[in-house]
Amino acid sequence: MDISIFVVMFKNNLLFLCMLVFSGIIPAQGQRPHAYVSADMRMSPQDSAVYDQMLINGRLWRGTFYQISGTECLFTDDWLDADITISGRYFDGIKLKYDIVNDEIMFPSYKTNTIVVLNKNQVTRFGLHYNSREFEFVKSGEGDARTDGYMQLIYSGGTRLYKKWKKRVVVNQARLNQEFKVEGVLFLEKDGSFHKISKKSSLMSLFKENKKELKNSIREAHIRIDIDRPQSIVPLLEIVDSRNFK
Repeated sequence: MDISIFVVMFKNNLLFLCMLVFSGIIPAQGQRPHAYVSADMRMSPQDSAVYDQMLINGRLWRGTFYQISGTECLFTDDWLDADITISGRYFDGIKLKYDIVNDEIMFPSYKTNTIVVLNKNQVTRFGLHYNSREFEFVKSGEGDARTDGYMQLIYSGGTRLYKKWKKRVVVNQARLNQEFKVEGVLFLEKDGSFHKISKKSSLMSLFKENKKELKNSIREAHIRIDIDRPQSIVPLLEIVDSRNFK
């Protein structure tokens, strides 16, 4: 074959391959292929308003953790039933994933069969339904690096209890691979400030003025606080708010 013909064919094939990569049909090095949208997740034409609202200023999602065991998403890699308030409008009956490594919400684009990362500046709150429970997330604590972004809202009253979910990559020495490790940190919002709650004593120290009365109330109500079970803290906070303890 003439060398000039070979060069032309090589350039054409290389150009075609590049087009496939940039179009997303073939993932680039270091990227996980798109998780495509199944037929049962596709919206009907009357849901186009929801679709259009979701995609405003969003961006195409491309996975980057394909070599790591597990998922970057909270709870599961499956699409979860969800609701969301975005740009002041409330939508339910949708599917979402919450990437807690990057603190991003993913939405399935049925028109392009791809995944879109929602614009965080437009999201006020969202809810995820998992294992017959609803988990509500809000944006709070902006300006504080510890609480910036989305946080699970566990209790809301005069005080507010949040959980900041995260995942980090660790090395599993037994399996000789990398995997995700989920972590959760509790924060109590009191008098406009956020306080990290790592143990029972750090919680009780926030109510020094009424510490004795609060301990008596806990004893009388048979409240057993377990930091690993944030819901166990809710009865204590209800007492705090109802009696205006400081």
